[in-house]
Amino acid sequence: MTDGILLKELESDCLLRKYSVVIIDEAHERSLNTDILISLLSRIITIRCAIALKECRNCKGTCKHENFPLRLIIMSATLRLKDFTENKMLFRYGTAIAKIPSRQVL
Repeated sequence: MTDGILLKELESDCLLRKYSVVIIDEAHERSLNTDILISLLSRIITIRCAIALKECRNCKGTCKHENFPLRLIIMSATLRLKDFTENKMLFRYGTAIAKIPSRQVL
């Protein structure tokens, strides 16, 4: 789905409960929608982690969990990593980075 459609989904479900993973591809092709979406998703991640942790503490292993943290995958071939890794306002608890080498075109 496009970033615009996902923003529309946020209007009806501000925590995106139907989703466990959101992938943003070609993030270097930044647009206003993408920037707003990444900002909102970073806040949703924090809220959903808190909800899942609270549920886990309350159940003591006796119930089936209904709330899970949201995972965000941002993919890009040319994105400046420092924009995300050093921004503590955006991703408060840090980020994991996976660099995948690609073939070089001659």
